[in-house]
Amino acid sequence: MISLAVFAGLAVYAALLAWLIARLILHREARPGAPGAPRGMSVIIPFRNEAHRLESLLASLAGQLYAGEWEVILVNDGSDDDFRNTMTPFVNNFPVPLRLVDSAFDPAVRLTSKQQALESGVALARHDWLLFTDADMAFEEDWLASWHAAAAPGCDLVFGHTKIANTPGGPFCAMQRFQLEFLFATAYAFHGAGIGGSCMGNNLLVKKSAYRRVGGQRGIGYSIVEDRDLYAAFRRRGMSVAPAEPFSARALTYPCDSFGRFYHQMLRWARGGFSPGSPLLWAGLLLTLQNAAFVVAVAGLLSPAATTIAFVNFVLTVAFAALGFRKIGSRESAFFFPAYYLFMLAETAAIVLSFFLTPKVVWKRRNV
Repeated sequence: MISLAVFAGLAVYAALLAWLIARLILHREARPGAPGAPRGMSVIIPFRNEAHRLESLLASLAGQLYAGEWEVILVNDGSDDDFRNTMTPFVNNFPVPLRLVDSAFDPAVRLTSKQQALESGVALARHDWLLFTDADMAFEEDWLASWHAAAAPGCDLVFGHTKIANTPGGPFCAMQRFQLEFLFATAYAFHGAGIGGSCMGNNLLVKKSAYRRVGGQRGIGYSIVEDRDLYAAFRRRGMSVAPAEPFSARALTYPCDSFGRFYHQMLRWARGGFSPGSPLLWAGLLLTLQNAAFVVAVAGLLSPAATTIAFVNFVLTVAFAALGFRKIGSRESAFFFPAYYLFMLAETAAIVLSFFLTPKVVWKRRNV
């Protein structure tokens, strides 16, 4: 009975991969039309103890080649570092309005501190489009111009592609870069297949009127993955949700600089993203089954039929990664997928053990 259940699960995983690969092959990018009148954008950036990142963030924003109206709203989420001195050189020399607001965390409000900071920024936004990002980011000079093209009149939420900067750091950083590209390729494929996927709040454009219709952060409730839940709320209401196409990355973030920080980020994504009712939960369970079956198959402990499909699934996963990377304009090579697979197996084991070893997730020195 167990062998039959394992085989059935592996078959479902194979069918899902085949469907995603087919959708990726058939998908054609929605090229932006001729630009209309400049659309105003309010760039909202919550931050907490990230003074060491603000200089490169603001320098990349100041260098944007964009003629439309925009503003930057920095929301201090309880920082106790020297961020004000970092900002001083930019305050009077920034090409557009640059505002700083302090967000006081209220534990009585059933929202995370980041969600409360986002709401503080939205309350000050003067433009029709809200462009959410984070402080640990840097942008290519055409980042805003690309969002101008993506903000089509019929869109309500548009998610973009973020990649990890190619900084020195050895195999640990390389695996983080590969993983993020793989996750974006998967999100892009899921969306193209009509399956609710995910997005990242550090590169997300939302129409302000639509954001208010869903109730903003209060509308989605307490969430440690507020970007994914906002995406899901828009889909549930039948609003227009789309990737910014072409889906090439113009936003850069940085790898975690320690295993401890990566561990807690991994737990935050896993426990928040794989919530009950999310399609990601079922996809994650199927992937976990495939990973476990593949290891058992390599050890020679699986039936011949299940072993065959486990190995076929591995090849399909590599093919999916290769096609997905090409579709999203990634420079990562699927050739390195076997190395990443070992990394992913270690992550899977860590996530399972974390329920016993780390019942609470800590992010930026706060329980979330």
